[in-house]
Amino acid sequence: MAVDHPEDILPTRSLLGKRSPLVLVGAASTAAVLFAGLMSFRSGNFNLSQKMMRYRVLAQGATVGVMVATSGVAFADLGKLDQVWKNITLGGSDDEEDGKK
Repeated sequence: MAVDHPEDILPTRSLLGKRSPLVLVGAASTAAVLFAGLMSFRSGNFNLSQKMMRYRVLAQGATVGVMVATSGVAFADLGKLDQVWKNITLGGSDDEEDGKK
């Protein structure tokens, strides 16, 4: 009983296009705000460190939002993904017309 495992469950990079450079900018800004917050905490400025940690959460949330918005998963062929999910969960294959399961 062979289970067909497709190599490309998610869409390929050629279908999705280029990666967004905003993700790298968001990651760098998150790291910079985190570093500034840690340094202010180390120097004893607890109020500034609390503000910087709040800004870090905002920067991290914005970065995750950009990653999701530019991922291209919304453009995936849902019919193909449903078939892949059925194959994984039920152990079936694409050859259901032949009576094989």
